[in-house]
This record gives sequence, structure tokens and C-alpha cells, in this order.
Amino acid sequence: MGLRRRKGASVAAAMFAALLSGAAPATADDNLFDTSHSHHLVADPRTGLAIFGYDPVSYHLDYKAKPGSAEHELALDGAIWRFTSDANKAAFAESPSTYLPLFGGHDATNVAEGRMTWGDPAVFAIVGGRLALFRDNASRDRFAAEADLRSQAMRRWPEVVRLHAGH
Repeated sequence: MGLRRRKGASVAAAMFAALLSGAAPATADDNLFDTSHSHHLVADPRTGLAIFGYDPVSYHLDYKAKPGSAEHELALDGAIWRFTSDANKAAFAESPSTYLPLFGGHDATNVAEGRMTWGDPAVFAIVGGRLALFRDNASRDRFAAEADLRSQAMRRWPEVVRLHAGH
């Protein structure tokens, strides 16, 4: 999985955030990330770092994908989260559901299609106030262009989790 930042990604991401800001805000009750499904969180299998060590708060504050540091770590539901500062770590600890990625960090477009595919932390959008990761720019572009994908992904996530768990 290539995690290198794509040139111009910040500009494109800002454009998508504006486009997607009309989506209804998601809440923890929407089952978009249920901590009982934490084993479906995108995490580095070697290190256990959630979303490969990127700071989930920085997406919201700086609208950038920023790697966190080992100096600012927090364990939550079996995953290790990294942050760029103690302030970001404290914000996350106070309200994890605000910063947890939609669909556990899986590509939102693929979730809408019934698949569970890891999202790349460098390819993202803020959707209804929540972080959404995507496998690639084409997937993010499609999610932005096709409004029905957002509601379809929200509706299908519990089913995708059950299928992946083999239930």
C-alpha cells in the first residue's frame, strides 16, 4: 500500500470537503464505527498502529494527513493511535467517536459496494464532519460525485462487517 502523499492532494481534499459538507453528520449511533467491531479497524498488522500511525485529529484541524509520533500514543480497543501533539491526543481521548474514521478506515466507496478494502490514510475527505479514507483518488472522486454512495455505504456497513466476520 503506497502511503506517499500525492502532489496536490491537499487542494483536492479541500475541494471534496466542501462538496461533501452537505452530508448529514454521522454519530456513533449510526454504526459507522462501532467499537465492538474494532477488529475491523484499518491498522498496520506489524505494529498495531491504527490508520498506519496517522493522527486522526489532524485531518479535522489542519485538513492534512499527518503521521503521529511515538511520543504521543494512546491505546483504544486493541489499537494504538498516534498523534502529532498532546493536545490532539487529549481531544481524541475526550471524544473518540468524533475522530474515529468512518467504516473503521476502510474505503467508503468499496463499503457502499459491499466490500471491505483498506483505505489509504493519505487519500481522504471529511464527510459530514467525519474522516473517510479511500483506497485511491478515483474512489474518492467517485464517492464525491455519486451522492447515493454515501447513504448506501452507511446502510451497508453492518452487513459488510457481518460478511467479513463470517456471520
